[in-house]
Amino acid sequence: MFLLTETTEDVEVLTEQTDSGKAMYIEGIFSSADKENRNGRVYSRSVMETAVSEYTKAYISQNKAIGEINHPNTPLPDPRKAAILIESLEWKGGDVMGRAKVMTTPEGAILKGLLESGYRIGISSRGTGSVKANNGVNEVQSDFRMFAYDAVGNPSNYGSDMDYMIEGVMNGAFWTPKTDEIIKDIHEANASELLEAKIRAFTKILQNLG
Repeated sequence: MFLLTETTEDVEVLTEQTDSGKAMYIEGIFSSADKENRNGRVYSRSVMETAVSEYTKAYISQNKAIGEINHPNTPLPDPRKAAILIESLEWKGGDVMGRAKVMTTPEGAILKGLLESGYRIGISSRGTGSVKANNGVNEVQSDFRMFAYDAVGNPSNYGSDMDYMIEGVMNGAFWTPKTDEIIKDIHEANASELLEAKIRAFTKILQNLG
């Protein structure tokens, strides 16, 4: 399985008055189905519906749907780094519309400061699953599971950066993250060396699993 991340910039920031004061929210398109994304992947409606339903039941309904600032290299979010709390997801056509509250945590305070200063962020999903090539498009398979939505910086470039991710492999119940050497290889690669960087990264991950 691969760690799959997809970014959208179609969100807006709102400030609402609550009983305890003002609260900041992020609303907009959090995911989409049946559309090829910038990473060349497509999530079918059935795959995304299952993922959203399971995520809602396991995380949102339990008030555990937290997200971080930018993606870590692991599938599960870290409560110590939580910045947003996803409150709802609902379908509108082929898009999943989401609403997330900026939390009153240290990371949430950083995000709030960035947003109040005019910094533009995107929302990016984080999950694990396999893909299958079909006519030049990587179709995400039915084993896809959603674990988090994160607030990401530089969203217009973030997706292409994450496309480098062979990311790590879910080996049974254990997650094998990228080593510093793999990260170094990826960040030093230019566009013409992209394919070779991916191959080197994948080879090193397989060696780490041995």
